Amino acid sequence: MISLGEVTLADFDAIIVGSGMSGGWSAKELAERGLKVLVLERGPEMTPEKNYSDHIPGITSFDKKHLIKHGVKNKHITTENVSSINILELIKKHSFNSFQLLYVDAEGYDGDIVIDFLLSTLIRPLIILEYIHIANNTFRNLLDLLEKNNYVFFTINENLICYPSNYKELIEFN
Repeated sequence: MISLGEVTLADFDAIIVGSGMSGGWSAKELAERGLKVLVLERGPEMTPEKNYSDHIPGITSFDKKHLIKHGVKNKHITTENVSSINILELIKKHSFNSFQLLYVDAEGYDGDIVIDFLLSTLIRPLIILEYIHIANNTFRNLLDLLEKNNYVFFTINENLICYPSNYKELIEFN
C-alpha cells in the first residue's frame, strides 16, 4: 500500500488520478458532498504567480470582459480571426451518426451551439452545457426548444444537464 506519511490511501473515500478539468471538477464535487478526496497529479505544481504566462495562451473567449473577469491581464489579450464550422458541419465531417453525450463549454455561446444542434440534427443525446454566461433571450429560446424536443433538464452549479425524457428509466437520482 502507498503511504502518505501518517495518512494511507485507505483513509480516503475517493481517489482521483489527474487534476485536469474533469479530475479537478470531480474532486471538488465529491469534497463538497463531504467525501474525503485524494487527488494524484503527475505534473508539476502550478501557481498563478509562477505559471501565469504559460497558461494564458490556453484561455479563449469571444468576450474580453469575460477574460478580465477571470484574471487575465488586458495586456495579454489579443484578437484573432479563427475559422470555424457549425455543429452540423462538424458532425458530417466526422461521419457521426449518433453519440450519447454532447458537452459544450463555449464561454457564453453554449446556448447558440445547442440551439443550432437541436435545429439541425435528429441526434438526441444527453447534453451538458454551462448556462451562466448565456444571454437571457438565448437561454429562454434554448429552454423552449429543449421542451419541444422532450428534454428534461436541471442545473448543477453552473451547468445545465439535459436528457431526453425517454432516458428517465436509465437515470436514477438519490
